[in-house]
Amino acid sequence: MSVLYFTKVHTSRLTVHKPTLAGDRLLACTYHVGEKHYLNTYEFPRVPITDPDSPLAKKLLQWVAIVTSFELFSVDYFDELVCDFPITPEDKAFFEKRIY
Repeated sequence: MSVLYFTKVHTSRLTVHKPTLAGDRLLACTYHVGEKHYLNTYEFPRVPITDPDSPLAKKLLQWVAIVTSFELFSVDYFDELVCDFPITPEDKAFFEKRIY
């Protein structure tokens, strides 16, 4: 589990779950805040990923899930954005820079 920490007034946690790819066109991103769970899906118009198990494809799908959370939720409200999949220190630095 990877955690990005923020210094904010609120004490909430946003969890970004590992995204899933159904077939080769439907991406499902799930999140939870407290007891509430959210689902956001994307249907690609054509086959964008030929090998969903490749490290590059997994990384791209994870980044889509994280970036989507910025748009779906007001990330400045949360103290923590938790990814239930591993992210590298470079990923963490990149996203913290985007948020701040």
